Formats: sequence, structure tokens, C-alpha cells
Amino acid sequence: MKLTIAIIAACFFAVCAVPAFAGDVVAITNKSLTIDKGDIGKVYRGDMSGFKAFDLPEGDAARAAFADAYTGKSAAALKKVQNQNVFAGRSLPPKVLDSVADMLKTVSSTPNGIGYVPESAADGSVRVVK
Repeated sequence: MKLTIAIIAACFFAVCAVPAFAGDVVAITNKSLTIDKGDIGKVYRGDMSGFKAFDLPEGDAARAAFADAYTGKSAAALKKVQNQNVFAGRSLPPKVLDSVADMLKTVSSTPNGIGYVPESAADGSVRVVK
């Protein structure tokens, strides 16, 4: 009986420790940029150059949702790939911005800028890539 309660409690706390994220995440680009969803993933994996990619801070739920939806990797696995690319001299990791507001402002003002935000935050200053 005590073991059952301990297992239930552990499961409850494990679920509660996962950051909540309500809604979908969308990739955004500078309005002058035309790129498709598959290419967004290539940029973040370091397989495509010529773009300026931006990230939200580690642990941000939108960052994890973006990594999964656009690169097919977990945020941790994507970071590992990016670190390997830096070590091998193939590419630099995306610049980390402080907030969604910073992401919108920076991507909209950066030629070839790429980032992501919760879908509800996307506005007319950027192009949305789904």
C-alpha cells in the first residue's frame, strides 16, 4: 500500500514538473524571407547556412515544442547537434533571446532572421511558417 502511494506521488510530481505550454508554436521569419518548414529545421540543425537563427532560453516550453515540431528532435538532442557543429567548425548555434517580445522585434528587424514564438504571439511584423 505504501509503495502504491509512493508511485502515485512520484508520477504526480513528475507530471507537474514538466513546464506547461498551452498552444502551438510557429516558426517566424523576417517578412522579406521565403523559406519552408523543412528548411527551418535544416537551419537549426546546422544543415543550411545563410540565415540568422534565434532561440528562446533553455527550459522555455516554446523552445521544446519548436525543436520537436520543426527539427524532429528534442530540445536536448538539438542542442547536442548544435554543439557538435560548433566543435566541428560547421556552424554557430542560434543566438538566445530573452523573451517572445525580443524574438518578434529581432526577427522582424534582421534580414534572413528566423525564430519561433507561440502561435498566439505571432503578429504582422513577421512571416509565419507552419
